Amino acid sequence: MTSMRARYKACIISLLVPLGVFGQPYRAVVGESIWNGSQNPAGWRAPDYNPDVLRSHVNAEYFDKSRDARYAEAALYGTYEDGGFKPPHGGRDVWTAGVRAASLMDLSQTTLFGNVRFEQRNSQEMFGSMFLQPGQYPIDVLEFTPGPKIRQTYSVAGGLAREVGINWVFGLQAGFESSNYAKRKDIRHTNYALNLSVSPGVLYHWHIQQDVDLDLGLSYRFRKTSESVDAEQVGAATAETYYAFLNKGMNYGTYQVWDGAGIHLDEAGVGLLPVTEITHGGAVQACLQSMILLEAGYDYSEGLVGEKGYDWFRFPGHGGHVDFTFRMPPGIVLDSYMLFFRAHLESRTQTLREAVLDKETSGGVTTPSIYGYNRVYRRKNGEERYSASLTGPGWLRQLQLEYGYRPGREYSTLTYPYVDTLSTAVRHLELSGRIGLLADPYATGPAPWELFFRVRGQWGSCHEQGLVVTDESAVPDSEPFRLVSDWERKREFMTAPRIVGGLGLRRNLPRGLYLEASGSYTRAFRLEFLGSDRWQAGLTLGCNF
Repeated sequence: MTSMRARYKACIISLLVPLGVFGQPYRAVVGESIWNGSQNPAGWRAPDYNPDVLRSHVNAEYFDKSRDARYAEAALYGTYEDGGFKPPHGGRDVWTAGVRAASLMDLSQTTLFGNVRFEQRNSQEMFGSMFLQPGQYPIDVLEFTPGPKIRQTYSVAGGLAREVGINWVFGLQAGFESSNYAKRKDIRHTNYALNLSVSPGVLYHWHIQQDVDLDLGLSYRFRKTSESVDAEQVGAATAETYYAFLNKGMNYGTYQVWDGAGIHLDEAGVGLLPVTEITHGGAVQACLQSMILLEAGYDYSEGLVGEKGYDWFRFPGHGGHVDFTFRMPPGIVLDSYMLFFRAHLESRTQTLREAVLDKETSGGVTTPSIYGYNRVYRRKNGEERYSASLTGPGWLRQLQLEYGYRPGREYSTLTYPYVDTLSTAVRHLELSGRIGLLADPYATGPAPWELFFRVRGQWGSCHEQGLVVTDESAVPDSEPFRLVSDWERKREFMTAPRIVGGLGLRRNLPRGLYLEASGSYTRAFRLEFLGSDRWQAGLTLGCNF
């Protein structure tokens, strides 16, 4: 407790004591880079051509590589949300508090960047998924005793990009995140999750001819995620008390007393449920005149549920993405505004295979033996996003319109020779912006007051059907259990039409300090199992320096 109080005091002092003269907002600097969101860390040092044209009124000095520039942001924040429109595993009322900091430093030949964050989230009346991020892995474990849950997240990331010679830039980025999750009622469970990623990259600057320049990039990414679920009982666990459900896809699976062997939460040899996934991926980039950026990437992953020879499940996966960005600098169409067009296409497939496992005991030692794997579930998810945004000085600081589409298809073969399939499609349309109030139309710094707004509409559809893959007269030997009530709520939350409205007001104070209040309201329609609304309110104290 003492160490936790010391952390909070250090965070508060670092925010309240100004560390330097106020500069350009960190988020504006990052947002105006065409390489923002790219997997190649060397992109942070890509040269910007024709600086007289590319120079933005919002952040002029960022495009001037002849001088050093430093940007940083730190903030304390807190939010509260309540309402009945929530996922089945979500809490009705949720308190969140955290601190974050991020920085970007441009030196003569090197760019340094990094961020840190700590967040604590308290939720009430929570049950359902025991995992920190339900849906991240193709399996899930559910429990059914409502109670409070506390989640803590620690994350740190950083990297650098350095010019080597005239035409080469090398970059390296690494990130680490640790999360823990604890519930203290009836079935108690504690989770520990780790997320490690490393991404090196290289960029080559090719001067094709006069006024024509091309940057060619290549990057690699390694990522390892792991999570363990450690459950304990309060009292005796019998068929009349605590049950749990192991979801093997589309809510088909095993329903037993929580410490049953089929759930894998408490089993001889392994006293918890461990999950690990390792991903290797690569991407190539091409950027023309710092105005057009194209990136294409592919990755492959291997996942494992179990340890010490108890490989209960394996889930390999693969996927790819394509990103396109077009940045139109000020002066080409609009004198003071920079225009962005972005497109993102992504697809990923995962297959869940269950081991045929036997245990042999000899001399008091139990040794597991795996005879093979049966494919029990497969999912293929896609995503498309298209957006256009405008940034500049004056009263209209930012305006963005975005359209998104997420198709999905799932297959469950636990009912073989029948295959249960689910097809989903979720779409959204969102308009967001930032308005400077009482601002000088020719000023380059932040306005005294800033108003944020967001309006989002989302709707979806799903269709489930069973297919016979062999003889129509065939009947499965055993019908797996299906948790129908949870399945219906998941589908409704995913596809229900909804409208989301949000407003925020920021007061920019001297020496880079700012105070921001925000709120949002969600209204959903065509509901049968969930509540129809949810609202959120937040407060942030931050500093740009």
